[in-house]
Amino acid sequence: MDVVKKNKKVHWELLISHLTKEDRRGNLMPEVTVKLFATVREKAGKKSVEMRAANVGELLEKLKKKLGPEFEKTVFDPDTGELKRFFSVMVNGKRIETLDGRDTELELGDTIAIFPPVGGG
Repeated sequence: MDVVKKNKKVHWELLISHLTKEDRRGNLMPEVTVKLFATVREKAGKKSVEMRAANVGELLEKLKKKLGPEFEKTVFDPDTGELKRFFSVMVNGKRIETLDGRDTELELGDTIAIFPPVGGG
């Protein structure tokens, strides 16, 4: 029985180490899913992407690099580097403005959604 418990513990530790990774400062960076919608999806060429980041700000910077210049031009203001006006980023269904903005910490398994402005009438 002890061997089984030990093996389960080892497997669990391997799974956690695969899904999280430490940055250079030793901070854990959990794996999260980023879902892209409408024009954001078109420019990125993907519906979703798995990423590792400690917070929303770090995630956005990594997305710029990973998804390329068309994605960056579509989503970010070239003068400020911030999200363009009326673009929305949500963590688990909550707008980051109601959380800690770009400093919102991410946890293993979080789902981040990026939406362009919505129009209609």
